[in-house]
Amino acid sequence: MSREILIETAYLRKVARHKLPDAIHVVTAIRAGCAYFLSDDKGMKRLPHGMQWVAADGPGVFEVMRALGDANEHQE
Repeated sequence: MSREILIETAYLRKVARHKLPDAIHVVTAIRAGCAYFLSDDKGMKRLPHGMQWVAADGPGVFEVMRALGDANEHQE
Protein backbone atom coordinates (compact mmCIF):
# COMPACT_ATOMS: atom_id res chain seq x y z
CA MET A 1 0.00 0.00 0.00
CA SER A 2 1.43 3.33 -0.99
CA ARG A 3 0.37 6.90 -0.49
CA GLU A 4 -0.20 7.24 -4.25
CA ILE A 5 -2.60 4.28 -4.27
CA LEU A 6 -4.54 5.77 -1.37
CA ILE A 7 -4.80 9.15 -3.12
CA GLU A 8 -6.01 7.50 -6.34
CA THR A 9 -8.39 5.37 -4.28
CA ALA A 10 -9.98 8.48 -2.76
CA TYR A 11 -10.48 9.95 -6.23
CA LEU A 12 -11.96 6.71 -7.60
CA ARG A 13 -14.38 6.48 -4.66
CA LYS A 14 -15.54 10.00 -5.44
CA VAL A 15 -16.28 9.30 -9.13
CA ALA A 16 -17.32 5.63 -9.05
CA ARG A 17 -18.72 5.27 -5.51
CA HIS A 18 -16.87 2.06 -4.73
CA LYS A 19 -16.43 0.87 -1.16
CA LEU A 20 -12.92 1.40 0.19
CA PRO A 21 -11.64 -2.21 -0.21
CA ASP A 22 -13.11 -2.43 -3.74
CA ALA A 23 -11.56 0.88 -4.75
CA ILE A 24 -8.16 -0.23 -3.46
CA HIS A 25 -8.43 -3.40 -5.57
CA VAL A 26 -9.38 -1.43 -8.69
CA VAL A 27 -6.59 1.12 -8.27
CA THR A 28 -4.08 -1.66 -7.65
CA ALA A 29 -5.29 -3.41 -10.83
CA ILE A 30 -4.95 -0.15 -12.79
CA ARG A 31 -1.41 0.33 -11.50
CA ALA A 32 -0.55 -3.27 -12.47
CA GLY A 33 -1.86 -2.73 -16.00
CA CYS A 34 -4.65 -5.29 -15.72
CA ALA A 35 -7.10 -5.60 -18.60
CA TYR A 36 -9.46 -7.88 -16.66
CA PHE A 37 -11.02 -7.59 -13.21
CA LEU A 38 -12.19 -10.97 -11.91
CA SER A 39 -14.94 -10.61 -9.29
CA ASP A 40 -18.26 -12.05 -8.13
CA ASP A 41 -19.39 -8.54 -7.18
CA LYS A 42 -21.58 -7.28 -10.02
CA GLY A 43 -21.35 -3.79 -8.51
CA MET A 44 -17.72 -3.78 -9.57
CA LYS A 45 -18.70 -3.38 -13.21
CA ARG A 46 -17.98 0.36 -12.91
CA LEU A 47 -14.39 0.07 -14.06
CA PRO A 48 -12.06 2.35 -15.98
CA HIS A 49 -12.13 2.32 -19.77
CA GLY A 50 -10.05 -0.60 -21.04
CA MET A 51 -10.63 -2.81 -18.00
CA GLN A 52 -13.24 -5.55 -18.34
CA TRP A 53 -15.20 -7.09 -15.46
CA VAL A 54 -15.26 -10.89 -15.61
CA ALA A 55 -17.32 -13.17 -13.37
CA ALA A 56 -15.24 -15.23 -10.97
CA ASP A 57 -16.62 -18.54 -12.16
CA GLY A 58 -15.50 -21.29 -14.53
CA PRO A 59 -16.59 -19.57 -17.76
CA GLY A 60 -15.13 -16.24 -16.61
CA VAL A 61 -11.77 -17.74 -15.75
CA PHE A 62 -11.77 -19.63 -19.07
CA GLU A 63 -12.50 -16.36 -20.91
CA VAL A 64 -9.48 -14.66 -19.31
CA MET A 65 -7.23 -17.65 -19.95
CA ARG A 66 -8.31 -17.76 -23.60
CA ALA A 67 -7.69 -14.03 -24.02
CA LEU A 68 -4.25 -14.32 -22.44
CA GLY A 69 -3.44 -17.28 -24.69
CA ASP A 70 -4.52 -15.29 -27.76
CA ALA A 71 -2.38 -12.34 -26.66
CA ASN A 72 0.66 -14.60 -26.22
CA GLU A 73 0.17 -16.08 -29.69
CA HIS A 74 0.19 -12.60 -31.24
CA GLN A 75 3.46 -11.72 -29.48
CA GLU A 76 5.35 -14.67 -30.93
